[in-house]
Amino acid sequence: MSMSAGKGTAFVMKLVVTVLLIVAIGCGNDEPPQPRSAIGGPVADPNQTRLMSLLPEEAPCTIHVEGTGDVDIEEDYIPNVVACENGNAPMEALKAQAIQARGYIYYKIFVTGETSVVDSQADQVYSCDYATAEERHLEAARATRAEYLAWNGEVVAPFYVAGAIPANQNDGAPEDACHGAGGNDTTSTEQWVTYNAGKTGCDIDMSPLGWVPPDCNSNPQNRGCASQNGQSCLANRGWDHRDMFPYYYGEDIEVQRAGGECGGPWIEPTEHNLYCQDQSTDGWSCFDSSERVLCDGEIADEVETCPHGCSDGTCLDPPAPEEAFCANDADEDGWYCLDSTMRVQCQGGQPQATEDCTAGCEDDECAPVDETPLNTSQQNDGQQHNDQQNDSQQNDGQQNNGQQNDDQQPDEPLNNDEQHDDPPDDDQQPNGDEDSTSEADAFSLVTTSPGIEGGCSQAAGGSAPTSAIIAFVLLAFAAIRRDHLVP
Repeated sequence: MSMSAGKGTAFVMKLVVTVLLIVAIGCGNDEPPQPRSAIGGPVADPNQTRLMSLLPEEAPCTIHVEGTGDVDIEEDYIPNVVACENGNAPMEALKAQAIQARGYIYYKIFVTGETSVVDSQADQVYSCDYATAEERHLEAARATRAEYLAWNGEVVAPFYVAGAIPANQNDGAPEDACHGAGGNDTTSTEQWVTYNAGKTGCDIDMSPLGWVPPDCNSNPQNRGCASQNGQSCLANRGWDHRDMFPYYYGEDIEVQRAGGECGGPWIEPTEHNLYCQDQSTDGWSCFDSSERVLCDGEIADEVETCPHGCSDGTCLDPPAPEEAFCANDADEDGWYCLDSTMRVQCQGGQPQATEDCTAGCEDDECAPVDETPLNTSQQNDGQQHNDQQNDSQQNDGQQNNGQQNDDQQPDEPLNNDEQHDDPPDDDQQPNGDEDSTSEADAFSLVTTSPGIEGGCSQAAGGSAPTSAIIAFVLLAFAAIRRDHLVP
């Protein structure tokens, strides 16, 4: 064997060993997730045909898995890939894994034009002996339904590998604590991880898992590579899955969502969501006679129970008491006591009239109002009130009489001939202090005193006896004064 032949044999042996090592990495029970192979990566060969992809308007529904057949991407392929690739990770890391797995499928379909994938690390592991898709893996797929990564208007092939297990995951800031440098790199895959936080455009580090051209725009699908162990660390430190992508793929990486029948957000097929999918407009509408639904697109955003019925998307107000009574409690048409103070007339289950029962309602009839005459005590109180009123009117009359006499006092004093030498009696007033009052004057006082004028009208109202008494008293008083004043 020649020296060149020996060298050729050695080269072939090294190549075989290298391929076997690549295939052998990963897929052990409870082992950390392993790196993707460079085979099938984003344009490893610069001469490979690459479709100038635009962002997909409609999400693909199925993908052909070699050895299995066509499978549903969202409900089957993505959950199983998540379970096999990084199934024990925290939920936010599982969501990141779902977007990365879907992004790789979109890259295959929309960039390379392929319609099938291999069930291995050559593409992605779909079936494995150590894990099966569980509810949490399905939840991660549904929470990110039809989402993928894009840059500069193109679909990205989001590389991911196991990476090193960070050494000090709880020390310092998460972006430092979850870095793989100095960590336990049991899979020797940390070398392909890129840390592109704060970087954009062609300043990012592209991963050697794909073609690295001098100008990053020549291969927009290669924006770096993520670490699965690092993503689990970031999730444990409270990061949202969307915040992990700029950490590995650059600050200008974007999360996009495809539309179409199999795109858009996942909608649970509940009866209310299915109802909203049949509605032409958003907003509140009556789902049935006892519920209304707030539709936001194809999703029932809110459901409200309407105890008293639903009409035109509005819950009806509670019925009036008489309406509820006639509809539910009236056995036949007629009057019924609604409560202790009101009765209602029902006809055909509807109220026709209501009546207030001042004295109460019994046996569907208003109780008669008590019209018993006032008792003796009430009569005495009324008589006492009249006596007080008469006394008040009499005093007012006397006061007015005195005031009028003062006004009639002569301006000039009496002359000497009219004066009396005899001293006045004890009950007489001095002539200089009082003037004489005639019966006509007294009558004038009676007819002009407050409370007496308009005597005819007051007599009709029952005050004539009082006016007569006051007039008699004033006339008598005037006569007495005249007898005392005239010698």
